[in-house]
Amino acid sequence: MKSNLSVRELSVGFESGKEVRVLIAPISLDVEAGTLIAVVGANGVGKSTLLRTLAGLQKPLSGGVFCEFPLKWEVSLFSLPVKARSSIVCSLFRRSGELPRLSVRDYVSLGRYRFSDFGKETTDAEDKLNQVLLDLSVDGFSERMVCELSDGEFQRVEIARALLQETPVLLLDEPTSHLDYHSRVEIMSLLKRIAKDRGLSVIVSTHELDLAAQYCDQFWIVSSSGVLKCQSHLEAKDVM
Repeated sequence: MKSNLSVRELSVGFESGKEVRVLIAPISLDVEAGTLIAVVGANGVGKSTLLRTLAGLQKPLSGGVFCEFPLKWEVSLFSLPVKARSSIVCSLFRRSGELPRLSVRDYVSLGRYRFSDFGKETTDAEDKLNQVLLDLSVDGFSERMVCELSDGEFQRVEIARALLQETPVLLLDEPTSHLDYHSRVEIMSLLKRIAKDRGLSVIVSTHELDLAAQYCDQFWIVSSSGVLKCQSHLEAKDVM
């Protein structure tokens, strides 16, 4: 199966002066297309830090993340400029503060920013926006203000914006936190469908082990000792 990212001897953590704090010891794995991956583990073991590193927002302590860009040659994600990196990975981290006073339609359209050239978008931008709104069932409230949405509605809008960025890899940090049970099921089911239908690699950090067991194809289990184990759905059942 095609790999959207390759992780090689990646060590994740923080470095300040001479002090180095390793959260996850060197790992090597391929991130396959069409899979929904759950990153699970206790608070503070490095799940969010791993996602930030995979997104290119934080430098690794060692090793790297590699991808085929823009054609068939392999490059390090960290060697790419921001705009080029945004064509490979889109990340959604938990938002703090007030939501913007934008309509849902305008907010989702921000996902096209990497295609913009001095404010001019591609000719099919409007069609792609309409299709994403329809696919994620947010077209019915696309004129409402984002700040008026429920948590579940806003999470679907966030995912719609991410899909409009058209990246092969989508990273989400605890996308079901603070949602009611119905919305949590809806979001995980949606992510599963997106991964399969669009051939994306969707990686989510989560504490929702019951939902992860139902919907995820693969599990990255991070221990307090910094070890990451990669297991299939069937292998992880015993752990969960």
